[in-house]
Amino acid sequence: MDSDLNGHEEQSSTAPSLWAAGSALLVYFMIQLAVGLMMALGLLLFAVLSGKDHPTALLGTSSFKSHVFLLAVPLSCGLSILLYRYWFNRAWKGVGFTGLGIQPLAPGRVGLHVLLGMGVSIMGGALAAMLSHGKSVPEDIVQILLHSSFAVRVGIALAAVLIVPVAEEILFRGILLSALLRHASLSVAVGLDATLFALVHLPDLGWKPQGLLPLALVGGVCCWRRIRTGSIYSAIAVHAGFNLLAVLVFFLH
Repeated sequence: MDSDLNGHEEQSSTAPSLWAAGSALLVYFMIQLAVGLMMALGLLLFAVLSGKDHPTALLGTSSFKSHVFLLAVPLSCGLSILLYRYWFNRAWKGVGFTGLGIQPLAPGRVGLHVLLGMGVSIMGGALAAMLSHGKSVPEDIVQILLHSSFAVRVGIALAAVLIVPVAEEILFRGILLSALLRHASLSVAVGLDATLFALVHLPDLGWKPQGLLPLALVGGVCCWRRIRTGSIYSAIAVHAGFNLLAVLVFFLH
């Protein structure tokens, strides 16, 4: 049964502050950048030592980008989650909006939330297609997948479905949403959270604003399920379902 949460009436000092949430958001992308650079340098060094490819010839190739992505995403997400666990230790298992909602969710309900996320993906894709007059708005990851080996594609797909949603939902629907609800009404907090979630992905969309609508939509649905269930796992499952459908469409296309 869904938890009966009443806005931010139950807020306490354990809920993240806006300053802490903003810092966590900045650190998340700094970790991604730092790990990505380290992986890129590591691959270039390997190319030099092995003598198989010249570093300048390797740079900019789709194969190089896909391998950097495959190595960097799981590592950066894992480091971010560990940092959140240490940084927000008091709020980690807090109930309601006083914490991050790391609460159990029945396995059957996880499956239902995955299906919900797939439905949101279909709806969001249809709305984006209408706004772009039938033209698709693929993310950069699609271009990377198109020029990758099958093994790399599978690895990236697994990261997109199983790892990225965990890190991003703890950040956006755990830390950020709880922080926003300390200072804003429920509707305003959800709107800001979903909008910011979409905007930070704009570079991945090639700066095409038509692609923001599906991301804002799934961000809003993730907020709704996090609020109604009290568990961040519901939002993670919705996010995973959203990404899963995109992955399935790519592999079956």
